[in-house]
Amino acid sequence: MKKLMINKSNYNMFIFFPIIFISIILNMLSSSWLLSWMLIELNLMSFIPIMYNYSKFFNNSNLMKYYMIQTFSSIMMLMSLNFSMKNFFFEMKYLLFFSMMMKLGMPPFHLWFINLMKKNSWMICMILSTLQKVIPLIILIYYISMNNLNIMIIMMIIYFMIMIMPKFIFSSNLKIIMSYSSIINSFWIITISMFHKMNSILFMMFYFMTSWILMTMMKMFNMNTIKNLINQYFANWMYLLILNMLIISAIPPSSMFLMKFMLINLNFTNNILLMLLIMMSSISIIIYFRFFFNSLFLKNFMNKTNMLNILKMMNYMNNKNKLFMIMFIMININMFMIFTTLFNLMN
Repeated sequence: MKKLMINKSNYNMFIFFPIIFISIILNMLSSSWLLSWMLIELNLMSFIPIMYNYSKFFNNSNLMKYYMIQTFSSIMMLMSLNFSMKNFFFEMKYLLFFSMMMKLGMPPFHLWFINLMKKNSWMICMILSTLQKVIPLIILIYYISMNNLNIMIIMMIIYFMIMIMPKFIFSSNLKIIMSYSSIINSFWIITISMFHKMNSILFMMFYFMTSWILMTMMKMFNMNTIKNLINQYFANWMYLLILNMLIISAIPPSSMFLMKFMLINLNFTNNILLMLLIMMSSISIIIYFRFFFNSLFLKNFMNKTNMLNILKMMNYMNNKNKLFMIMFIMININMFMIFTTLFNLMN
């Protein structure tokens, strides 16, 4: 029975996963709002069978909630398109914005996103926080670049920092932490789109790739809480996991930090918005440092043999692991160089 379920899951992935990619690519090439709506629905209908088969904590009510939220936001998008045809610009301006924010699980519509991330497998979390966000983000990027929504975005960021960030700081669930990290970087992508839409798309692609790698490692070793990091203390792969965490947290001199620094220097003119984004990123760095300290230093302090344990960890790394780590660093550097080249060509 278990083998049958695995085969069924692989079959659904083989059929529906390419459809998700095709819908994303077509949306990038599309200039029609109606076609974008159709591609969003195609994307949704392809993701639901995957979600059904890969979720370890599958619950009919959770799947129905996800479907209803996505359907309601799609209706809002259709209404906004209808208003735009009748020249009701005000309604179209905010309805489309809120419908995409709802699809993305952005504050104040974030509760369904956090809940689904917490109760699903890492595979679903990876798709939900990366691929399923691409089409709504691209629609927002092109739409925000044509409309002034600074005040609305500032209000949402302030609400997120005051009402939601405290829960993020004290969470020990890795899936919840990754979901909040996705929200923070989605704010960065949306904000960058106000000044340069192509740079925001490049930043989105880089973040999603890095996030996918990090969650893949967590999936491989079945890690769900920070406590699991402590239990895996002497694992050889821990160095790669920590390195990826440092990259995604945008700690200098990681490529994510350099990308944000370049974008800030070139594009940002709204000081209030810039200050809020930096504050959000600083708090997220604190959260990722919890990973770092728990995985490297907590057991050292408990055993009272700090330097001895650190040396022991270094001896655990064989040549193969060191080579893998060097390759990982080089890939990260190359990704940044590619981004920098494209960035310079577009400006």
